[in-house]
Amino acid sequence: MGGCTLWCPGTNRSAGVGLLLHPGSAIEIAGHNIDTDGCVIVVNLKHNNESFQILNVYAPNNYSERETFFDNLWRFVFRNIDTIMVGDFNCAPDVVLEKWGGDDTFGDKGITQLNTFADLLSLEDVFQVKHPTDCVYTWFNGPHSVGYRLDRFYTPRVWRPHVRNLNCQPCSHSDHHLVSITLELGHSHPPGRGVCKFNTRLLKSGTFCADVNNFWPQWQLEKPVFTDPRVWWDAGKLQLKDIAIAHSIAAGNTRKRERTALEQEFCNLQSCTDPNNADHRSRLLEIKDLLRAMDDEAIEGCILRSKEQWSELGENQHGISTSSKTRASHVMLSTRYTVGDFVFRACFFVGFIISLDIMSRDNEHLVTDFDEPVFLIFT
Repeated sequence: MGGCTLWCPGTNRSAGVGLLLHPGSAIEIAGHNIDTDGCVIVVNLKHNNESFQILNVYAPNNYSERETFFDNLWRFVFRNIDTIMVGDFNCAPDVVLEKWGGDDTFGDKGITQLNTFADLLSLEDVFQVKHPTDCVYTWFNGPHSVGYRLDRFYTPRVWRPHVRNLNCQPCSHSDHHLVSITLELGHSHPPGRGVCKFNTRLLKSGTFCADVNNFWPQWQLEKPVFTDPRVWWDAGKLQLKDIAIAHSIAAGNTRKRERTALEQEFCNLQSCTDPNNADHRSRLLEIKDLLRAMDDEAIEGCILRSKEQWSELGENQHGISTSSKTRASHVMLSTRYTVGDFVFRACFFVGFIISLDIMSRDNEHLVTDFDEPVFLIFT
């Protein structure tokens, strides 16, 4: 929240692309281009006196329109700077390896035009380069009988040594998966310690309440040792904070393990499952329901944290519209996945994340369980 955002809206039924820049990022926006259909946004960015651009696309579903679309992408890009191309390309480079079920007739239509444009900018499908034999699908239809790898990153070939991480994770609120990339380009200063906020969910933890109830009577016995009761009180609060941090970290790690196990099972199933096997499809849908329940809980936490932030900024949270609260929760939840995981937005968009440096934060579990990305890109 608070960072720069750029949008190229589509209709209320389809298209629409955008980019969110983290407010703490050293990246500067130098310019941008958009089309009139909500299918293209190009953002010129500067970092440490170096320029590059992000091209975010939403390719048409119709294969003839898609071919024309790729043929005309060159009209939008800035000249003579490195490019990261990302989006929903609505076609698969290899229908044998990257398509599951359905009709293969038009699955690769437009790939020739897309590859020509990528070659023009010296770009490569970095996932295909690094994982040439992996079966990964980023989109499924409702019953999970058809899957495609539609959502991809194309990066400069010379950047290949700087790619640190590529991930694809199931998204419980969308038919598309979450795709992420981590690029290490130079060095940046890690952020300092943030504001410590108590995680009120701990009050529902029996082990946390038991530890507090065990600590406090013992700490009261230490009061005569202190000449100033205010020092005793502040020291006790610090120890309570340490207890809260330890439990928050433990709870966060447990949630991560549970989610990772579900996501891994999902990925394993989709890589080897028979699309005609009803039991396999049923289990995939069941996993998505479990992940959706986790995400819904996280959304509620994001809304509460957003209200807290508005209060700290001196704003009246009751005067904020529902749509504003929803947008804020989407942005907060989008910080949920970053280095090593991914980005998710809770309103049926495809989400992409680019992280330019791997950074760590102290006490992150008191506010959120994950680090924050540099870019959030929505299609």
